[in-house]
Amino acid sequence: MKVMLKYELKRIFTKRLNRVLITIGLALSVILSFLAATSNRFVSPQGHLETGISATRKVVADKNRNKGLMTPKRISELITQDQRAFREYKDKGYRNRKAFQTILKRLGSRVKRFLY
Repeated sequence: MKVMLKYELKRIFTKRLNRVLITIGLALSVILSFLAATSNRFVSPQGHLETGISATRKVVADKNRNKGLMTPKRISELITQDQRAFREYKDKGYRNRKAFQTILKRLGSRVKRFLY
């Protein structure tokens, strides 16, 4: 089995075109993964915009903060937080609503109809 695998890999890598295409594919995957990792944005409650890998970590931490059972009391607290954030940051051109939007996705579209 190892001999067969070694032979097949040797056949693939002996051709120059295959080596070039594999190199281009690897380079493209590295570039796209870097762009995906750095394209996330996070707006702190104070209104500071962060980008990059640290923003991804903060988005995950923000989502984890709202894990668990969604009681009506917790949902009403989140709605008031979202409305307050909308009023405060509306003039600046951005809103910190990512956490609330992910909760609405979890609850489903039926709840969204009644909130907005």
